[in-house]
Amino acid sequence: MLGNKVGRPCTRENQVIAKRIKADMAQKELMVEIQGKRIAYIINATDFEDGKGFRVGIAVEGKKGYYKTDWWWNCTYAEAQKLADEKNSGLGLDKKEAIKIVFSTMSF
Repeated sequence: MLGNKVGRPCTRENQVIAKRIKADMAQKELMVEIQGKRIAYIINATDFEDGKGFRVGIAVEGKKGYYKTDWWWNCTYAEAQKLADEKNSGLGLDKKEAIKIVFSTMSF
């Protein structure tokens, strides 16, 4: 009998490769999605892991939901939010415009 289930990585190296492929696919999907649209960096207060910190998210204007990146900022929520604000400022967005982009991703 086969010791491993079909489709499941059986070694740590395969798991790392599978994770990279998934991240590459997500990045390509994001790049296609943002063409011609504004993005804003966001911090979701509930997306926190001990030892990693807060996960950085990317909101695409008019697209429902947001993309979770593989970036983690290991600091307080206020510091992570400040970093996101700085990244958004680098994109030419003030706080108000960034919030508008985030709101455009929500359905009520």
